[in-house]
Amino acid sequence: MSKYSKLTEKQKEQSRSNAKKYYWIHREKCLNNRKTRYDEHKDEILNKQKTPEIRKRRAEQKKKRYYINHEKSLNQAKQYRNTHLEEIRTACKEYRIKQTQWLNKYKQDKGCLYCGSKNDLVFHHLDKKMKSFSLCLSSKSLEILQKEVEKCIVLCRSCHSKLHNKERWETCV
Repeated sequence: MSKYSKLTEKQKEQSRSNAKKYYWIHREKCLNNRKTRYDEHKDEILNKQKTPEIRKRRAEQKKKRYYINHEKSLNQAKQYRNTHLEEIRTACKEYRIKQTQWLNKYKQDKGCLYCGSKNDLVFHHLDKKMKSFSLCLSSKSLEILQKEVEKCIVLCRSCHSKLHNKERWETCV
């Protein structure tokens, strides 16, 4: 018989309570002990995970899980879209409004590069080869939009049309 089994129920409860108190008082120390044990064996653990057999097995397991759950996740996404259609539409609409407000504010702050006008402004890509997408009605994130805007200059419509007419004239001659 163990020492613990000889105790009465009240004494057992007291012992459990003391253990919990000790843990919470010395919690930081207990957690640090776990970390140091992991740190001591970290290289060994990581090396085991890096073996080609384990990588191959994990890749196969990942593919298997993907194909098993793929249909299920597609159906869940479809069901979510159908039940939350209005919320999704309003969220997309708000996001597009936020994007256009940011683009319009950017254009107003810059003004036309040639004449300085602040009316009827558009973006002009300096190098057509560097153009990733059109800036009007884009569903890209604001960060991607900002990167694309950096490749552009702001012009008013009249200066923009003059610039394009000049480019067309030069290519014809």
